[in-house]
Amino acid sequence: NKTDEALIGSADALLTIHEVNGSNHNPNPQAHQFGLDLHLKTKHAFPPIEYRITDGTELDDARRFWIMSYQWSGDVSLQIGEDPVFRRFGTGKSHALSNGIERLIELQLTGAGIITTESLPVIFELGPASRNWEGLVRLGTRGFLVVTDQPPTTILGFVPYPP
Repeated sequence: NKTDEALIGSADALLTIHEVNGSNHNPNPQAHQFGLDLHLKTKHAFPPIEYRITDGTELDDARRFWIMSYQWSGDVSLQIGEDPVFRRFGTGKSHALSNGIERLIELQLTGAGIITTESLPVIFELGPASRNWEGLVRLGTRGFLVVTDQPPTTILGFVPYPP
């Protein structure tokens, strides 16, 4: 049940991103770019990001966007390799003590493909149970709205950025 999960929009194109891009599962990760006519136009190289990618924001004027990188703490279906994002930026206190992952990562669409930017990831503080973050919207310079699809209750949250 793993497939293209994130949909990134812009004024003239749509990008889809597969939810599994880690090095142990996807040796050649790519994002697919479609025209507004929904025909595939090109494929872009994508960085090897461990854990699931469940959604993304629209492209901004600099062709940057954010993705939700998520892992339910009880999921044992993915064989996680070394995570380049945590290696580069650190894990955060609650992530160091949990198998769950809840974070936002900024990416940029370039002529050479999609790359991770220099922006620090937004690392959520984890609670006792993982939250299934599936929706992500950027609110200009104020931050993000995030939403779960975890029945029976939906969580709608605001994440300020910069913190």
